[in-house]
Amino acid sequence: MAINLAVTYPDLYAAAAIHSGLAFGGANEHLSALCAMNDGRGTICLPKLEADVARTRTLPLIVFHGDADDTLHPLNSEQITKMSLSLNSQSTDTQVCTTTRTE
Repeated sequence: MAINLAVTYPDLYAAAAIHSGLAFGGANEHLSALCAMNDGRGTICLPKLEADVARTRTLPLIVFHGDADDTLHPLNSEQITKMSLSLNSQSTDTQVCTTTRTE
């Protein structure tokens, strides 16, 4: 949930800590969540902004993940880091969701 709030409402928080979680949009229902948790290959899917709305702020994230976690694959923490870097650089190498978020 923290990642969802951090990406969707960055203007409401100073920073976010993500502990053993999935990247934003990594799953959209329970089966895809279980698959992403097990293999760490969920798709990063960021919310689409309206064409005339710029992202005003990216929330600083800290990511924690244990190396002996049997429930969540460590690749998920790498995806969260990649997602955060993508948001900071405004790069387009991350898939955009079909849902729209306006500021």
